[in-house]
Amino acid sequence: MSALPLAGKTALVTGGGSGIGLGCARVLVRDGCHVTIMGRTEARLSEAAAGLRASAPAGVTIAVAAGDVSDEAAVIAAVERAAAPTGKLDVAVANAGAGAGGPIFSTTVEMWRYTMDVNLTGTFLTFKHAGQRQTRLVEIGPELKRTLELLDRLARLLARGEHDGISAMGIGI
Repeated sequence: MSALPLAGKTALVTGGGSGIGLGCARVLVRDGCHVTIMGRTEARLSEAAAGLRASAPAGVTIAVAAGDVSDEAAVIAAVERAAAPTGKLDVAVANAGAGAGGPIFSTTVEMWRYTMDVNLTGTFLTFKHAGQRQTRLVEIGPELKRTLELLDRLARLLARGEHDGISAMGIGI
């Protein structure tokens, strides 16, 4: 048995090119998981992937999927890419997010719709398509400490093979 708790597992991390998403990807890679990071900016994804590859254990693959999580075809393609190393997808981290910023009275309807598309529709599409593969689902919200605790718990459960019955792990938006 491998010393890496997530050896042979696969994960998709949306919003994985920076911030919390990249941090989640680093933890998954460190523990031996094949990781696909998804985001809108290919240059940022490429840079993040290079950093992940530099620290990845031998045999761990890092892939990128450029696209918007509110685009169903892009999410389907990202799920397929993430599942490629083993033919299945073990973990999906719905981390992509957007915010209009500023006071509500200066928020345009277009800014509001974009925020809802990324934050709600993107999470829905990620979970819809990843969940069809019996994936462990993790939603990232503002409670970073709880998020990291759940990721650690998820890693330990997967490492022990205790994943039957776990269909979703949620962290409030």
